[in-house]
Amino acid sequence: MHSFRSKPIYMHGFQVPRNHAETLELDRVNGNTMWIDAETTELNQIDECKSFIDKGVGFNPGSDHKRIRVHLACAVKHDGQHKAQLVAGGHLTETPIDSLCSSVVSLRGVQ
Repeated sequence: MHSFRSKPIYMHGFQVPRNHAETLELDRVNGNTMWIDAETTELNQIDECKSFIDKGVGFNPGSDHKRIRVHLACAVKHDGQHKAQLVAGGHLTETPIDSLCSSVVSLRGVQ
């Protein structure tokens, strides 16, 4: 089970990072900035769409809010394009009763 979580992942001949530290390491080893550029593009698109409002460090959301961790999931498209996508841990929230299916929306659709 340990090797399952630690062995390298490859997509279309490229090694895919599991976290940000591995992203930095892969770019350093490969002598390029493809993964950092993918992460930066994703985060800039989220800022561009104004998906979140920064309430500051001292803001207390109250007891009815739950903190959800996010991470960047990386992938390589069939044409060699490196992509990063911000993913939230949705398994940490309760499923609404009126929810019948789980769908995927584009970043532009959230806007």
